Amino acid sequence: MAVLTATQLTDIRADVGDSNTAFSDDELQRLWVRVENASSDEVRWDALKAIIFDQLLSDATKLHDYTAGAVQHKLSKVYDNLSMRSMMRAVSSVALPT
Repeated sequence: MAVLTATQLTDIRADVGDSNTAFSDDELQRLWVRVENASSDEVRWDALKAIIFDQLLSDATKLHDYTAGAVQHKLSKVYDNLSMRSMMRAVSSVALPT
């Protein structure tokens, strides 16, 4: 079982916009193991991103827009932006048979 290198960890974080480290190294390694039966490294990488987007999207459903005086925060945009993960579903279904 291969593990993600430091460079790969940096790359996956960049690919999914994880600039605030939403996932620890251990969590990413665990997710990498979950997709180890993918048909190729490319499919495995895409399946990893699909799982990451699914988990981020699940967390984003808890965010709400709010206004306090003149300040508005549109946290629902996080959910909208993460919805692009639906493009990854076909890839993840190949790598993660049900």
